[in-house]
Amino acid sequence: MSKTQAVAERYITKNKWTLMPCKPDDGKKETGKKPISRNGGWWKTTDPSDFKDNMNIGVLLGKESDGLKDIDLDCNEARIIAGYVLPPTNLISGREYGGELLPSHFYYRTEEEAGTVKFVGDAGMMLELRGDGSYTILPPSVVRKDDDIGQVQWLKEGEPTFIKHEELLARCKLIAVGVDFAQQVQKGAFHVGMLALAGGLAHTNVELNIAEALFTGICKASGQNDIADRIKSLHDTYKNHAEGKNVKGLPSLEECSIKMHRMAGWLGSKTVVESVNWTFPEPVTSITELRNMKSTPRELVAGYLWADFSVLGGTGGTGKTTIAMLEAINYALGRPIWGREVMSDGKVLFVTKEDTREQIYARLLKLCEAMQLSDEEILKVTSKVFVSDVTLENLRLTQVTGELVAPTEFAKVIARECKGQGVDLIIFDPMVSFGIGESRVNDAEQGLVEAARLIFRTVDCCVRYIHHVNKASGSEKNVSQFSLRGGASLADGARMVAVMARYRYGIEDKDWLNKTSRGLLPDEVGIHVSFPKNTYGEDIPDLHLVRKGWVFEELAAPTHESKTQAVKNASDELLIRDVKAVLSYLHNSKQPMTKNELKDHHGLIGMAKNRVTTCLSYCIREELLTEEGVVVKNNKSYAATGLSAAGLLLLAPYEAGNQLAVNDQKEANSVRFTPPESRL
Repeated sequence: MSKTQAVAERYITKNKWTLMPCKPDDGKKETGKKPISRNGGWWKTTDPSDFKDNMNIGVLLGKESDGLKDIDLDCNEARIIAGYVLPPTNLISGREYGGELLPSHFYYRTEEEAGTVKFVGDAGMMLELRGDGSYTILPPSVVRKDDDIGQVQWLKEGEPTFIKHEELLARCKLIAVGVDFAQQVQKGAFHVGMLALAGGLAHTNVELNIAEALFTGICKASGQNDIADRIKSLHDTYKNHAEGKNVKGLPSLEECSIKMHRMAGWLGSKTVVESVNWTFPEPVTSITELRNMKSTPRELVAGYLWADFSVLGGTGGTGKTTIAMLEAINYALGRPIWGREVMSDGKVLFVTKEDTREQIYARLLKLCEAMQLSDEEILKVTSKVFVSDVTLENLRLTQVTGELVAPTEFAKVIARECKGQGVDLIIFDPMVSFGIGESRVNDAEQGLVEAARLIFRTVDCCVRYIHHVNKASGSEKNVSQFSLRGGASLADGARMVAVMARYRYGIEDKDWLNKTSRGLLPDEVGIHVSFPKNTYGEDIPDLHLVRKGWVFEELAAPTHESKTQAVKNASDELLIRDVKAVLSYLHNSKQPMTKNELKDHHGLIGMAKNRVTTCLSYCIREELLTEEGVVVKNNKSYAATGLSAAGLLLLAPYEAGNQLAVNDQKEANSVRFTPPESRL
């Protein structure tokens, strides 16, 4: 057994951990941390023999590994402060930073399932509380970031402390507060800043002994030596607060040029007063300036898409992401989208929390190939369509700050990074994964609307959320703007809303026929796209698409005459298909059946009993069955094999391709039964 396998076996048998083989360091900017994929996902294993000596070892956190959680400390201030604030544990790893071995991962066990929580400051990532759905690299793996390379080592390799998740999260928030303070405070403002922070801790009921630990860590991280004086000031603040006296609080941090709202959010403070920079606006004094003002934002697709906020909704499995990708391909190539001219030559960015980057690009290629694009055209698409995979990251567009739902730092980073990059369209998929959840429906949605506004006004682009409709609307094919799941804030805030409904062969295709004058084949799906809200343009006619695999066919709007004929033919279309299903079942049956026995087989045929009865009556009238074929009266039993010439002719193309092709209809016309003209 190799050395790596021996270590993996210890982790698996002793610790009851689920491991992941990870790629080794290959000298690139950041390596040694990426899991090896297998069968389209992470390679998870409890078999030590899966590990080769050149592999790194990762552990899958959470319920997969006996409730294991990891606090990953990403900056020096966090590593210092954590040593004072975190509860004791006997499982700690780290590696050398600047020639010194420092603890950077503290491990605990919790009963509760919880995802990863990240704490980001102005200087970048401070720390993460990693949980279910995340992983961590274990010793003796070797990892690299830029030119900093080192081997992960155990500082303590014992049992992780068992603790409640909420308590662990509360300690992580305090570390984040300490790091944020230490990174922002200026040397001359340290005393005033610490007094304000002490008041904030007292106001939010942080226990004194924990506040002492935090103060000690901040002093150490900031290079301050007068720790005893700081602790005395902390005690005085807590005493004064307990006696009801006025003490400095978090808002006073503004006096030290410290952004305190992030800290207030982590502490759960409800007493923060927003600093407001507002003055009475200046009047417009120039008629030229007034006439140059635009009433609509930049138009991206004529009459369809503007640099504003858009929502694309539909039930799960309707093909929302695929339709968005199809539009992105045409946008990248400058081709019309649903017959409408593309007005710009910018880029499209997918930010996905559902499908991986690899899956998105693989599906993009399928669509390009179905469109019969050349290799040059495909590469032009990939040069303009970008995919950001944040499926493993705890990045949201909104957060709860005090009592408000507000855009996060991630939303601001997206806006900042995309500005000036020539991005015309940013798609977030799915919307629900980028918010705070649905416990505060309208607040949550309004926060996402404000995050979208922040982004599109900074970048001058369209921000589109891909969202679900509610269950009732999905089943009823409701494509109004208020069919979107949740409250009304999302539809009210959006300037463009598109809603999709799916129609399936054999279930809803009678309705599809009524809408389009065109039936569905067994391998086709009908997609109805409605545009209930289009603030800046005229009403957009509904779109009807037929999807077969990766190929989409846009149907022309049916005329009044064709729709009338479709309604007339719809019932006949469905009846003929049912008849063919019954004939096929009888033709393939090896045992005699009575009429009642055949009705009892309705589930195997795939229809209700009354439909079986209707089909038998039709078969008798049209002489599609011989008397030897099946008993249809008197309950006598005959061999279920005989079909008439007309029945065999009707059934033959159904058996061959499960459909009646148009070119077979002429032959069918030679018998008394004549199928309808529209496609089945």
